[in-house]
Amino acid sequence: MLYFKRLPTAAFALLPLAVTASVSAETQTQTQTQDQTGQLVVTATRMAQTIDQSLVPVSVLTREDIDMSPATSLPELLSQLPGVDFSNNGGLGKDSSLYLRGTSSKHTLVIIDGIRVGSATLGSTPFQDIPLAQIDRIEVVRGPRSSLYGSDAIGGVIQIFTKKPEPGISRSASLGTGNHDTREASASLGVSAEQGGFAVNLSHLKTDGIDAQPTVNSDKDGYERTSASINLNLNITDASKIEITALHTDANNQFDSRSASFNDYAKNMQQSLGGRLTTELSDSWSLSAGVNEHRDESETFDNAPSSIQTKRYGADIKSDHYLSDSQILTLGMDYQKDQISSTKAYMGDERDDIGIFGQWQAEYGKLGVLAGLRHDNNETFGAQYTGNINLGYQLDKKRRVLVSYGTAFKAPTFNDLYWPGAGNPNLKPESSQSAELGYEFKTKSYNYGARFFVTDIDDLIDWACTADCDGDYVTVFPFWQPSNINNARIKGLELESGFTLGQWSGRASASLLDPRNRDSDKFLAKRSRRTLQFNLTRRFNALSASAGLLAQGERFTNASNTAKLPGFAVVSLKTRYDLAKNWALEAKVNNLFDKAYSTNPGYNSLDRTYLLSLSYNR
Repeated sequence: MLYFKRLPTAAFALLPLAVTASVSAETQTQTQTQDQTGQLVVTATRMAQTIDQSLVPVSVLTREDIDMSPATSLPELLSQLPGVDFSNNGGLGKDSSLYLRGTSSKHTLVIIDGIRVGSATLGSTPFQDIPLAQIDRIEVVRGPRSSLYGSDAIGGVIQIFTKKPEPGISRSASLGTGNHDTREASASLGVSAEQGGFAVNLSHLKTDGIDAQPTVNSDKDGYERTSASINLNLNITDASKIEITALHTDANNQFDSRSASFNDYAKNMQQSLGGRLTTELSDSWSLSAGVNEHRDESETFDNAPSSIQTKRYGADIKSDHYLSDSQILTLGMDYQKDQISSTKAYMGDERDDIGIFGQWQAEYGKLGVLAGLRHDNNETFGAQYTGNINLGYQLDKKRRVLVSYGTAFKAPTFNDLYWPGAGNPNLKPESSQSAELGYEFKTKSYNYGARFFVTDIDDLIDWACTADCDGDYVTVFPFWQPSNINNARIKGLELESGFTLGQWSGRASASLLDPRNRDSDKFLAKRSRRTLQFNLTRRFNALSASAGLLAQGERFTNASNTAKLPGFAVVSLKTRYDLAKNWALEAKVNNLFDKAYSTNPGYNSLDRTYLLSLSYNR
């Protein structure tokens, strides 16, 4: 099994694009017709390979998966995948925290069209503000990837691809309405020819929502979001291409505040913009380079109005050298500059990071090898080295054993370092070491796998009292600030399977976690230790239907493990009926049995919700 001879011809156009994972329209169309094992992925190695070649655990959601899913938000959609757990602060559009393989939200790197996104102050990504209508494809890589991407990739990497132009002229539109006075609309236009193409996508959602915190204010907390994305690509020559991508989202989110009365709300803006040049310099050498910018802006209107804006400027260059049919050497460099401005007086407002990385992939008979090493130089905390080694041994055509070890780190956020009156500029980066053992069985119609992993995270940052914490305030008033005080160990077992049988297809996964604070031996807060996901789809002539189950066990809600939330199980359904050649009627029902549950103490979760929509696609 050779890495590159087995890739379809269209895949070679993808290889230099892997830093941005900007998959061409031709390849996207081909990928969606392939079985799961033959799908092309790029996030795990920053270059194209099929899932059955990847030595890193990766899950893929295509546009077809999104269309067939009952999910109405990105957190709901990602919750269908193994290792993914979300907690939500009160329904659609509310803050949602991701725990990938038991790590925290700030330990997962999120990329949109190759652009690093998220808040430089909070260190997390507002998943609730990324619209499903703009997404063409999602890849979720589980396990440390700092050796390729630098900071944040302790739990893994999530890469989101916005819609690209399809061959010819494509047009689509959708209108939907549901309970809680929910309305949504979307439209897209794409044009593609031999020399290039463009795609424009628009979407809008508005809902009155539910009462997010029933013990605070008895009112509905609504949410409104408007978004647009653009993709433009131009084939300069047969071997060179330019691509420009942009995504802009404005959101208005109402919330409950304990220190104020009603009608508190926040305006949030997310914007990413990137450009990339890729070229094949020879049969054995490809090069790509790009520049990008991401903005995260938030303005809060309550009894103490404030605003925070963060900007991330990035540039990168990557060179792939095909040493033979079974060996590739990748060399690259990334530059990132973070800046913030705020009504709050931060002690520091910018920093730079330069990363240099190398990766080697090879196959020796039945043995596959992936090794990487990276050096980051950050002006705040200095040098950081990370690396990984992944091995895969093919027992036969269907069975494979995998073993890996990797290190990763998370840089302190601006809030950790410079929060007015309490920041700690002496913080060290959080660091991790992960080991994993896996087994896979794959055919074109059926697959299953099991993976056991252990992740140690050192120097976790948390708020700690630094003076007179015993209650004696005579000489020094107690002072709280972020400190490197915790160490964690997360043990986990992931089981997953999938099948395609005629018009039936299904996917199931189970995750068992033992996430503990190594110092206190207590469970880490807000993580579910048992999760089961199941999705089943059936296609008829003009009718298709899908059903999903999400079941999670109890979770502790504080570090001392004295409070917890009970487990729950929710069922969701979706049906689609083709009214005519280009018209379809869709219906979604989430939380079918109206289960009352919560994933965050003090916050409601959505009750039974439904959405009926009419769509046009040509």
